[in-house]
Amino acid sequence: MSLTGKLRSKKQKDKEFKNILVSIEPLKDDYYTLSGKLPFSKEYSIYAPYKLENQYNSSLIGVAFDYLARFRIGQFTNKEEAKDRLTAYKGLRKLCQKTKDYSLEGAFYIPLINDILDFIRSESKISPDLCQKAVKLAKLEQLYRSRTIGEINADSSDEIVNDLMSLLDVFEDKFINSGILSKNSEVDFNPYFGVSSPLVGGADADIWIDGTLYDFKTTIKYSLDKNDNLQLIGYFILNELAQEVHAATGAPPLLDINRVGFYKARYGEIEFYDTEKLITKEMRDQTLVELAKYFSENPGKLYLVHNPFFVEDAKEVLKSIGEWGI
Repeated sequence: MSLTGKLRSKKQKDKEFKNILVSIEPLKDDYYTLSGKLPFSKEYSIYAPYKLENQYNSSLIGVAFDYLARFRIGQFTNKEEAKDRLTAYKGLRKLCQKTKDYSLEGAFYIPLINDILDFIRSESKISPDLCQKAVKLAKLEQLYRSRTIGEINADSSDEIVNDLMSLLDVFEDKFINSGILSKNSEVDFNPYFGVSSPLVGGADADIWIDGTLYDFKTTIKYSLDKNDNLQLIGYFILNELAQEVHAATGAPPLLDINRVGFYKARYGEIEFYDTEKLITKEMRDQTLVELAKYFSENPGKLYLVHNPFFVEDAKEVLKSIGEWGI
């Protein structure tokens, strides 16, 4: 189970975790937009209308868009690592195991990634062909997250490609050219939450840029979804907890998250919440105490960490954080 799964779970222990995050849940009025429009409101203009007839395509487009946005940012900032450590690769490994066809990596996946690398190194615009490649990666990622195996290598419909091209046109104008991204921006394409990730069974954020953690959304909804809100602030506070554990155990430090934000791809709107300004030290520390107590009793998949000494040290640090005098 992942962070997303825990937030949607009906199990009592997962409800307890969710309630901890609720204590620091951002208020709608505390968000602000880059455009100056009222956050999560009807003031938004839709630039990439939702025209999909097949509902299944909606989630596929969401994953494919994340990949395309990642590759475009990699191209813009000249960072070839945008092609690395894709969740799609985990789907490929699963597919190879299911089909017993281990030639797929060399015959299918590596050529796909080489084409992505060629795009990042070029000055080319995103094309329908690149969209097709992103959809194939999205199918692999969906395979990893589910038990179904569909046709991975087949080209997708015009409906999917046209929608992605529309979304990427908006992304170019409203995100790439917005001024929040520069050629020299610091970017992490695989935001890593250290020890907190196995504690919740997995946590996958979209991208970190210059201190801001972004979550890309291709939904038609403009309102603030409670679980999305808790997920985003969850990334922040889990990162804070991991920072404490890593510092105490000598593990590598993590990224600092000073702000979180949603990018609404159909509207070209970016909604920011300043964690640095709005989460006080008292709020932060009290939440870390509650999380440490919770994880001491519910360590998730911490046992999967390869270093047994780190696991035991992490448990001790969590216990000590749970005993902080607040």
